[in-house]
Amino acid sequence: MKRTHQPMETQPTTNSQPINRTTLIILMLSIVMIVTSPYLYLPHNTYFVDLVLYNGTIVTMADTPLDGVEAVGVKGGRIVHIGSFDEVSRYVHFGTRVVDLKGATMFPGFIDTYTHPLLNGIFDDWVPINMQSDPFTIIKSAVNNASTINSILYFVGYDSILGNELSFAEINEAINDHPMIFVDPLLREGYVNQKILDMADINPSNVPDLRDTQFLAENGMLTGHIRGTAAILYVLEKLENSNIPLPDILFDEYSKHGVTSIGAYLSAPFPQPENIIKKYAHYEHSIRVTAYLSPKLLDEVSGLLFFSEYFKVGGVSLNTMGNHVLDMNGISSQDLASITSLMDKYHVDYQLSIDVNDSNMDMVLQKLKVLPTKNHRINFCGSLTEKHLSDMASAKVYPSFYPGYLNYRNALSGTKDLDNLLPLKSTIFKNLTPSIFSNSPKGSLNMMKMIHDSVTGKNYNQISENQLPVLEAMRLITSYASIIIGEQSNVGSIEIGKFADFVVLDKNPLEVDTAEIVSIKVLKTYSSGKDVYSRTVDTLK
Repeated sequence: MKRTHQPMETQPTTNSQPINRTTLIILMLSIVMIVTSPYLYLPHNTYFVDLVLYNGTIVTMADTPLDGVEAVGVKGGRIVHIGSFDEVSRYVHFGTRVVDLKGATMFPGFIDTYTHPLLNGIFDDWVPINMQSDPFTIIKSAVNNASTINSILYFVGYDSILGNELSFAEINEAINDHPMIFVDPLLREGYVNQKILDMADINPSNVPDLRDTQFLAENGMLTGHIRGTAAILYVLEKLENSNIPLPDILFDEYSKHGVTSIGAYLSAPFPQPENIIKKYAHYEHSIRVTAYLSPKLLDEVSGLLFFSEYFKVGGVSLNTMGNHVLDMNGISSQDLASITSLMDKYHVDYQLSIDVNDSNMDMVLQKLKVLPTKNHRINFCGSLTEKHLSDMASAKVYPSFYPGYLNYRNALSGTKDLDNLLPLKSTIFKNLTPSIFSNSPKGSLNMMKMIHDSVTGKNYNQISENQLPVLEAMRLITSYASIIIGEQSNVGSIEIGKFADFVVLDKNPLEVDTAEIVSIKVLKTYSSGKDVYSRTVDTLK
């Protein structure tokens, strides 16, 4: 007979007592206190953090320097804690990402106050041309390296100031079998050969009436010489419609150089903007944009809608400072009446941003001095005298400098010293708030190269200038730059409440020899606490 096992019934011992409710509550509270004890002494209304960065040199660039900054805590994309590692680590919880900087140097994200994002990155695969040498030598070399006889050759670097105009015959003779397009970095002027015209089906009878467009012709035939952004983009789009792959337009070039905020100059017309939007939609990026709009675009609702949509699709937060920024690019070529009319029309509601050449600086400054509104800006500021600087101080103007002039002016003037070229230190002595900018893609986005030029007062061609201390130079792309674009409450320094925009460098520019600054590398870039660039996958954990 099969035996079954029955559970043994047990009786409580005489010493066993049921746990009463009070004892159970005390036991549960004890467990909770043990688990949460690290957080019991946090100040009221403080935040646990999403991200902590520590074990590096943290340069805050704040007006009032903080002592003993070892770590930064981030919550919701903004900085909420700064201090020693012990202080900040109190706000760490199980979901916090803790980043060891491994001795690297962290600054607030860099600010490029003058750049052209619609064009930046378009030339990734284009062959650079140096107009100070023979461009056809470079062109012929590219032809020899072309993969197929029908592959399009893209060249960038043409500069009509530094080089003579090219004849259509020369171009076609140099490149007979390959379609070729040859442009300046701002897409304002360029050349194509006959192969491109044929491939894109462009001829005098079908050239559209595009604003600012010139397809130059002689004797009823196109010469291949094209002026105007709209015309050049029209050619590129016609090529794309022919199922010919164009170089991708990239936006993350800024992040690679530690740039997290830009002053975006959006003055160029585009014949088919939806195509450009589609290109950008393939990329995810995060950058803060202050839009500088030309008077033409400002008066065209379609232009404003286009740029807003363009940035939205690209994942960019568009900030136009409440529509208080105006690009008056090119007024240096206009007469005084036109300049005065534009200033009078827009100065109350907008920050005027003006490109001025040396010959018209006096005229523009005199007008700015009498305007009741202040804090407008002048860009490029190539060669300033003491009087210019005094007038800027009187008008409360922000001067924005283009360090590329150190190279550009040298090409125009030979080896002549220009001691009043980019007088950065003098602007500080006059209590002005200056910045430096890349003017990319016309100029390089290498922010550390710009700092090097500002600190050494010379470029590789050894032009002299009144040098800045390194810390002061770093303000030109951080705290000072944030004031110029009107975003000092959000960016420009590592302070509680500001966006968690950081750049991590492999060396500290404040400690290395000034000659080494140009070689400093960006390891990581953070925008609102989010990784937007890493030099290598395992650079930082």
